[in-house]
Formats: sequence, C-alpha cells, structure tokens
Amino acid sequence: MLLRPAHTTAVVAALTGLVALTACSPEDSSSAAEAPSSLTSATPTTCDGPQAPAYGGAPAAYESQARVEEGQAVGAEVGAPVLSSKPSGVKGWSLVQVPVRAEVVTNGIFAVGPDSFALVDPSGKQCARPRTNPLPGALTATEIDEKRGSRGSIAFLVPDGAVLSKYKVIHHGPDQTKADAAWSATGKRIATPAATTCSTDRSPFRLAEGGRWGSFGEWTTFGDPSTVGSRVWVGMPTTRTLKPSDRHPNDVVGVVVPIQVQAYGSVAFVDRNMFQLVEGKGSLCRYSQIGTEGETLSSSLVQPGTARSFSIIFWVPKGAKLKDWRLFYRHDTGSTTADSVWGMPKKG
Repeated sequence: MLLRPAHTTAVVAALTGLVALTACSPEDSSSAAEAPSSLTSATPTTCDGPQAPAYGGAPAAYESQARVEEGQAVGAEVGAPVLSSKPSGVKGWSLVQVPVRAEVVTNGIFAVGPDSFALVDPSGKQCARPRTNPLPGALTATEIDEKRGSRGSIAFLVPDGAVLSKYKVIHHGPDQTKADAAWSATGKRIATPAATTCSTDRSPFRLAEGGRWGSFGEWTTFGDPSTVGSRVWVGMPTTRTLKPSDRHPNDVVGVVVPIQVQAYGSVAFVDRNMFQLVEGKGSLCRYSQIGTEGETLSSSLVQPGTARSFSIIFWVPKGAKLKDWRLFYRHDTGSTTADSVWGMPKKG
C-alpha cells in the first residue's frame, strides 16, 4: 500500500500506521504457500477474488514505469507474471510471482507493499494472495523516499493452466475503488518526452530602465565604488548531477551558478532570492527555498573592502538540453523588476 504524505518544497514526513501485510519475509523457506480458506480444491476456471477496480487508461507494457500516487510522485515498475516452481499447496491452483519495483520520482515518503497491487484474470476478477509468501525476495511493507526505493516479488494464486499473457496487473489506492495504473502483455511502453524548458512557469522578470545587461563572467557595479557601493560577478552556469536528497526532486539535475560579491564603503547584504535563473524560452528554473545540497548562499553580509564567493543551484528536468541562460538580479526580492541581467556571451 502506498500512503500519501504531506508535501513541502522538500518533504520531511513521518509515516505511521503501516498496513499489516500477510507476506512472509524473504527468508521464509517453506516450499508451499498457505492458501486462503476461501480457495477450494474444485477445478477453478477463474481467480477467486472480487471484481478488480476499473482503470480508465491504456495499460503499460511490463517493465515500464508508471507514475502513481498523489502528484504522480512514485514510479512503479511491474514485471510480467511467471509461474513459480514452488507448489501452491492447493489442488487446482498454481503459484505465480510478479516482480515489482517502486521509487520516489519527485519528493515524499511513502509506504509500499503488496496490498496496492493486484493480478487480474481475463474475466476481471482479482487473484487471491496466499496468506504466506514463499517466494525469495518477497515484497514486504517498507517506506521509500528520495534516497531509497523498494523491490520484491508478490505471490498470487491462479487456476492451473492459466494463460498468464491474458492477465494484467493493476495498482490501486487504499479504498480499492479505482486503479491508477495497469500493465499487460499487450500494453505499450511508456515513453517520457524530454523536457524542453526549465518548468511550466513563465518568467515575469524584466530589466529595469537603466539596468545593466552583461555577459556571464563580467562584473556589474551598483552605487559608487569610491564611496558606498558593491560589485557583483556571475560566472557561467554549469550542470551537476545531484545526489538523492529530500531537498530536491529525484527527476532533476542541478545548474550551478558561481557568484562573487564585493563591498565598498559599507556592508553589502546578499540573499539567495535576489537571483533567478531563466532559460532561453522564458521559463523559470525552480530552486529550493531551504537550499539545495551544495549551495553556499542563503543570506550573508559582505564586509567593506572584501569580496566573497558563493554557489547557488537551480533545477532542470533530467534529459533537458538547455543552454541559453539568463540570470536576473534584484535588490528587492519581492520585485519582478531586475537591476541587472547576465546572459550568454555574444559570439564574435
């Protein structure tokens, strides 16, 4: 079962009340499953469970990752059902194993276990799970987050001679009224199109009248360096692979921007939110208000006559090929009017 977490920009949540599941541990060495009492030894033709929840979309191919849960935060991957060599322990029934893998794609802490997956026969009935799961590497109830996923096999009971290519696997919520993903032998592989922008949010920023446009690698002066003022230098943005963390989604890479601030005559205040990265098509690049791991600027004071260096990090969707950057700088962090903009150096 996947439980829904509370979300923030970077999620820190604690789950309680994990559902008690009937699967045994991977170390269970029994040669046969313990069948539910509802199963009989009469020759079955369909699975023994209730009608499966409906799924409104087209099934995905096995081994494809489908997005499930609130905000499609979890990526679930299901392998094709295969007959197990272990006996079911009940005449007329065979043991089937379904491999499952789940990972957090964006942010959150979830509980994952076999209760959220169902094997469905051609008539639409769910296949019962044995009370004990004799499979090695059985999927058990566990928490997953940005750093840790889960994988294992779920055991189901099907009539002897079942044509498994006609069965499908679904994922459903805790109320079991609706499926949010399905996999089948005839399903299509899910292709995730490469992102072409930083985000869906358009940039509201504009350069103030009299503001300075510069190239990455140049200094911009504010005030009067001979009395009171400051200078800001912005280097070329570069991409960086981010380690799994609760401070950023798992589906992004970092864009690191180096910054230097020099103060004259008075202390210069610098804040992370003074800077905003925009890609060439005009979309805002997201970032963490609490700081992505590896950043060195939240807010700081630069003493007169000194200079300090910082690194700030923005997020770009994995697989996106973005190069035309603009970095906006504003003294007033609540304003959409920028005092200066840095962009890609002009060729020639």
